[in-house]
Amino acid sequence: MTKIRTSNGCIVVTPEVNVVASSAETVRKELLALINQDTNELVVDLSKVRRVDSMGIGVFIATYNALKKKEKKLVVVNASPKIKSLFQTMGLLRRFSVSGATPD
Repeated sequence: MTKIRTSNGCIVVTPEVNVVASSAETVRKELLALINQDTNELVVDLSKVRRVDSMGIGVFIATYNALKKKEKKLVVVNASPKIKSLFQTMGLLRRFSVSGATPD
């Protein structure tokens, strides 16, 4: 399940499942369905996501590529240190912004 809301003119998507092989296709479809919405930025809030695997990385790459074709931005927020490190290792921080989770 994914929560979708609008904040400051951006669409904010909060997946409530880990973005792994078993859920990747569903999350991918949900994100790609939002690309034609009237916004220049899609924000993915990973505050409820604990794991992202190689299939999940593919979801973010596909979303980034689709947004880039429409001259829109992908921003990832509230990524755990482990997930942010994975994005960094994969070289994705050069493509889109990834910010870490805020301390409690």
